[in-house]
Amino acid sequence: MKAAVITAYNQPYTIQQVPVPEIGAHDLLVRVKAAGICGTDVHILEGKLPTIRLPHIPGHESAGIVEQVGSAVTGFSPGDRVVVSIYIVCERCYYCLGGREVLCPNKIRIGFETNGGLAEYLRVPDTNAFRLPTSISFEEGAIFPDAVACMLRAVRTQARMQAGDVVVILGGIGGLGMQGIQLARLCGATVVVTSRQDEKLPQAEALGAIAINPTKRDLVQEIRGMTDGRGADSVIDNIGTAASIEQGLALLRPGGRLVEVAYQESNISGSFYDLVMREKEIVGSLSSSKQDLKDVIRFAAEGRIRPVVAEKYSLDDINLALKRLQSTAVAGRIVIIP
Repeated sequence: MKAAVITAYNQPYTIQQVPVPEIGAHDLLVRVKAAGICGTDVHILEGKLPTIRLPHIPGHESAGIVEQVGSAVTGFSPGDRVVVSIYIVCERCYYCLGGREVLCPNKIRIGFETNGGLAEYLRVPDTNAFRLPTSISFEEGAIFPDAVACMLRAVRTQARMQAGDVVVILGGIGGLGMQGIQLARLCGATVVVTSRQDEKLPQAEALGAIAINPTKRDLVQEIRGMTDGRGADSVIDNIGTAASIEQGLALLRPGGRLVEVAYQESNISGSFYDLVMREKEIVGSLSSSKQDLKDVIRFAAEGRIRPVVAEKYSLDDINLALKRLQSTAVAGRIVIIP
């Protein structure tokens, strides 16, 4: 099969012919029809994730058709349309039993510790596959596991968003943010998003967000103006730098919550006085649970959200797609078609 392979860090992907994965009794062989890419794939290529072993096939967002089922599989048949959940977990540890399987110490992540979906075929446990309704395209379905479900976890579980809240999404017009706008509005929140690129603002506004270029307008003053001086109830940080954390804290009302989704830098910075005296919170948000994935599939099937796919590339053009991703010029997710 054809696959995009990392053979050396900080070097372009190579397109290779590699063996089709062999499946076990409880596995599915999925013919990948679409795979999303994101900033984490850039981190992998840069060698920033210590659990990656080269050569490696990335790709943690995948959708496709079941090609073959293992001998013990009963819930799926060849021809089924599926979306693949990222985390393979033990289902018996403290975190799994408590519904927080993203923290499972025994987890293996598809596209990280095992090969992923930037290939023509992908082997996955049957417990990691979820049916994709025919009303949803493979391109849209591919980005459910991370871009969409990740943002559901951020707004619903970690930010604890409620109807009437004002939320700011920093870096809100990218692969994550365009999904986050819809999910935050589904929670009943007023959504403010930021981008330094004016040409991207109308696309966020079309989804119902208030879009601001923070280089041209004072974001803190804008938020205080629309909240009677209080500040935002929550901030979702899709940038992940020391500067974005400082800005996020400045935007929050007393008792507000800053949810960190991205991680560009190793250290954080901010005012301890502001954090303590105003009881603000900084909370991490890691990917998504299987329940999050099931919920966003249902929301899309019901027409309540529409995954935003910005651009599509062939597997042969994976390096071009990564350059586009790094340019930050894309409003939505980039998808690869193997």
